[in-house]
Amino acid sequence: MNEKIEISESTLVQSELPIEIPIVTPEIIPASQGDTKSIPPRNFARTEHGLLYNVNYIYQDDGFVNWKAMIDPKFLYLNADVKRRSKIETKYGKKFEEIKINEDKVDDSDLCIALGGIKQLLRLRGYSSVHYTIHESSDHYASVNCTIYFAPNFETSDKEVRFSDNACAHFDNTSGFGKAYLLEICTNRAFCRCVRNFLSINIVAADELSNGNSANAELQEDMATTLLKDTMAQHGVTWEKIQSKLVEEKVEGAENFKGVQDISRVMIFALIERIKKRAAEKATEKK
Repeated sequence: MNEKIEISESTLVQSELPIEIPIVTPEIIPASQGDTKSIPPRNFARTEHGLLYNVNYIYQDDGFVNWKAMIDPKFLYLNADVKRRSKIETKYGKKFEEIKINEDKVDDSDLCIALGGIKQLLRLRGYSSVHYTIHESSDHYASVNCTIYFAPNFETSDKEVRFSDNACAHFDNTSGFGKAYLLEICTNRAFCRCVRNFLSINIVAADELSNGNSANAELQEDMATTLLKDTMAQHGVTWEKIQSKLVEEKVEGAENFKGVQDISRVMIFALIERIKKRAAEKATEKK
């Protein structure tokens, strides 16, 4: 047995001799000795139809797998968006917390899937790889593409299928801490959309919801206008030039705008991107 060696900072500084630290290798137990810990509890091999063994698949009338029915109930819950809560209560005639998904036959449009449920579905369906392409990432906007190579199965004539979907995240469709992690939120959204749409699941994923409310609308507006002002200052763009362009493009009411605070938030983000793009083009032209 190797003796325990304690090494302090002072020992490393004062010692003139090299210190030998013993290398401990894990003990390997031969399979013949019955090491059950290295034997998986279930077989994840797939049948000739591309389906997992020992899984009870549910099918639709057309013969395809009902992937929605394959979602573990623990990953499904009512859409908690505050803007929809009162409508959901009226629709089912119960208080929000009293509504039961199965008993009350809740519609897909009123449900959400947790990220764990999406991951579970992907494992059940089978895939070879997942790829992400970041189209845009800034402090106010993110856009990501997710591409998944789905494993062959009977639904795809035993051929691997490449499927892609996109998602975006910005201050208008995120809330809380999500505003500080736009790229991460966007990546999850793209992943969820890719899996959902390929499997024809119409229940929205929780990561796709903003769960926002109007309480901090004024703060969000200030953040958007501040971003535009900072971008204009950074690239030497004046308000007069912005307004002139908006009037030229026949933006409704642009001739009466007093400043960036009068521009819609959607237009604000579009202007920011255009300013940055034009600046990048000018830098390339100089080269």
